[in-house]
Amino acid sequence: MDAHGELPCPACGYARRGLEHAASCPECGAAGFHGRLVVTGQPESHRESRRAGCVSKAAFMLNGILLLFLSRQPWSDAIAMGIGALFLIAAAIWLLGRVRRKRVVAAGGSLERIAWDFTADGVRVREFASERLVPYSEIEKCWSAPGFMFTGRTRVQLEASGFSHGKGGFPTIMVGGPSHAQRDAVARMKRCIAEGKGEA
Repeated sequence: MDAHGELPCPACGYARRGLEHAASCPECGAAGFHGRLVVTGQPESHRESRRAGCVSKAAFMLNGILLLFLSRQPWSDAIAMGIGALFLIAAAIWLLGRVRRKRVVAAGGSLERIAWDFTADGVRVREFASERLVPYSEIEKCWSAPGFMFTGRTRVQLEASGFSHGKGGFPTIMVGGPSHAQRDAVARMKRCIAEGKGEA
């Protein structure tokens, strides 16, 4: 089996160093990896960032409602204070997430919590505790783009039938490592998909 990344358990983050790829996680019992290629990487946005984003969206929506309809109402000051509190909560969630991730890395853990397992039937997409099999016949393409300059990672997305660009419902994986290893991993992923679709 070819592997890219640290191959931790996507479900619990347990470092699987020294384990057979197919072995279940000894920490949480999650299934191992069975495909001929496994690529692991970080999620494009971590769970805390997503939660902070949801709180921020709620605050922006309330702010828009306040400006449009409620600015002259007697309770508008209280609503404005509530909106400010929501923004502070979003910032706190984001900061706590950063602290938690730094602690995980300092303790020898891994943030590589998305795994794409290229099996005979399709790509088994695993993100944390969720998992789904995407048959090769449903994959339109696998596209990639360099991440922001300071991340040093490549952003890779599966595009499935019936979904527009970037909205296939599949987590975007941020592939790390040296630039040549990132390019090689992307090339191997695309080759596996083409072979699975019978196009190679």
